[in-house]
Amino acid sequence: MFERDVQALKNSRILLMLIDGRVPDEGACVELGMAYAYNKICIGFQTDIRKFSGLQNNLMIDYSFTYNIAHTWDELREILLKIKI
Repeated sequence: MFERDVQALKNSRILLMLIDGRVPDEGACVELGMAYAYNKICIGFQTDIRKFSGLQNNLMIDYSFTYNIAHTWDELREILLKIKI
């Protein structure tokens, strides 16, 4: 399963990571790190309003995203339109 996941990341253009909840999912964090290392476009989507003020995630997560973290569907749409997805 891990090898299939790595291959899917290598073949992808972007990684979209949902970062809601108390802490980001550990597996998604590994995928984010790999996608960043592979120079993929990394997008964060966080709708959990408890974390909207400033950088509330681990800095290694927040600074891995290519764009600011989207907090609404409209913000996510704008990011995707910028990269023409």
